[in-house]
Amino acid sequence: VEVTPLAGGFWSAAFAFRHQGSEFVVRFNENAEGFQIDQAACAFAATGLPVPEVHEIGTALGLSYAISTRHHGRFLELAEPDEARRLAPALADMFARMRRVPRREQVEWYKPDSRSSWHDYLRRGLDEDTGARADGWRAALHSRPKLHDLYLAACDRIRALLPLCPERRDLVHGDLLHQNVLISDRADSIEAVFSWKCSAFGDFAYDIAWCSHWAPWHPGIAAIDFLALTLDSDDLDEGARQHLGERHHCYQLQIATSHIGWYLWTRDEANLDLLTRGLRRNLAQGPR
Repeated sequence: VEVTPLAGGFWSAAFAFRHQGSEFVVRFNENAEGFQIDQAACAFAATGLPVPEVHEIGTALGLSYAISTRHHGRFLELAEPDEARRLAPALADMFARMRRVPRREQVEWYKPDSRSSWHDYLRRGLDEDTGARADGWRAALHSRPKLHDLYLAACDRIRALLPLCPERRDLVHGDLLHQNVLISDRADSIEAVFSWKCSAFGDFAYDIAWCSHWAPWHPGIAAIDFLALTLDSDDLDEGARQHLGERHHCYQLQIATSHIGWYLWTRDEANLDLLTRGLRRNLAQGPR
């Protein structure tokens, strides 16, 4: 069997191979939780989402592994600015398909005992001791007074806006753009959406804000106005659009502040600088 290493994946290593004429991907990780969530997320494909089927989960070579169907394409964030006209409708369709996934009462749908509200879920992204891998980032934050003050200002704005954020139960991927979405060569269709370990059932506007927040890192994504794209969606009624600007702003701030700890922990000063400059800009501009 010919095995080919695949690019992408921070926590896992992936390899492509063929078996009996079909193409598969095997991923290796230290634990199986993310793979189990991906396998459960295959149910979302019933609404037309291209979620790769996970065929097998097990252990080998001292690691956990998962074997899934291979999908072809290029990563979403590699789209070029001149492809935005074709890409935007494809993304709008993907978001609409996600909104069609049957809603679940549990925000953290893969944790049977979870009783978190959507607001609880958002607040927890700002806390220190949540079992995240970036332990100890708070001490590093305190050592940088200007950054700490910016963090506190953003947290105050988030808490002020939370009452405008509805307790919806739409499917939220929560980690788009980080080599988790494949698009076609022409950038006119979505070929695969995978790595669902950060997914939840909350406000669909969170994924919209996610794309807006990370746009400065990716020129092809920056060429799309995601808030306007959402407002043009035919499936959204007046209630779903209510306070959309404030929700979008709140979630952008939450995404930025929840990633400060990550960049401090990984000592990634270049991305931390880009993130903090964007955070200051968003705080100054306020909601659209």
